[in-house]
This record gives sequence, structure tokens and C-alpha cells, in this order.
Amino acid sequence: MNMRWFLLFVSLVSAGSFAKVDPLQWNVIEERGGREYTIHNHNGDKISFLCDMGFMYGSPDSAGSLGLLLSSSNNKKEYNADKNKIVLTIDGEQYPFSNLGSMVGDSWWYAFWQDAADSNANMIDAYVDNEKIATFPLSGLSKLYQQAKMDGCIKRGK
Repeated sequence: MNMRWFLLFVSLVSAGSFAKVDPLQWNVIEERGGREYTIHNHNGDKISFLCDMGFMYGSPDSAGSLGLLLSSSNNKKEYNADKNKIVLTIDGEQYPFSNLGSMVGDSWWYAFWQDAADSNANMIDAYVDNEKIATFPLSGLSKLYQQAKMDGCIKRGK
């Protein structure tokens, strides 16, 4: 699986769609076989949850590979869950994003989405290699999750 090409593709697609993105709101960008759930914070940091919906491995009805990107405006770095140890926390509960594509990694992915949608918390904290990088609002994520299809992207497929 060559997730690097998929991540590059989605980054280019989202860059072209940037004008459609509302900061501080969860956005869904879906183009050319890729789906991206993304949000920016007040500092300009960005977190993107990526699903291959037919670009390389998936189909429009079933997600292939999954990916997570975290962009920091503070240090001008982009972190990729394939290369970095990214952990998201909600109310102290940790969700490690590594080994996506494995049973364990994908289980954390779906657990994060389910728990975040059900949470009364207001924020997600993002850590890379045990260093806090950014905080993002949870507002609107629950509604986005409720409306999502069960196609393996943010909800496990049937």
C-alpha cells in the first residue's frame, strides 16, 4: 500500500478546495476518490482525517486506506500518522494514531470517531511524540458523525 501517494493527492485536492473551507468548523471535502474531514483552529493549525474512497484502494462505497495529517502553524511542520506518533486526546482519553491499515490501528480510528461524537468535551488535543502540538474544537463533529455513511471512512463499514 502506498499511502504516501494518497496523502499527496489529498493534500493537493484540499489545497485546491481551500476557499470552500470554514475555519473552526468541521469540513468534508470529497473529490476524485478522496475524502477529507478537516478543521482549523484559531492559530491556523489543521488536522485532516483522510479516506481513500476509490483513488487507489477503496471504492465510492467502501474506504480503502486511512490517513491522518496534522499541520502546525507554530513550527511550520506537517506530521503524518504513517511516520510520526500522533496521539489525540479527548477529556484525558488517548487515541494513538499509528499502524493505520492494521486491525489495531483502525480500531483506534473508529473508536476515536465514535467517542468524539458521543463526548461532552469541547476540545481535542493533538500530540506528536509526546509533545502537545495543537488543540482543536469538537463543536459540530457529533452532527458530522451522525450524518456520515457506514462506508468504512469514519464509521466501520457493514
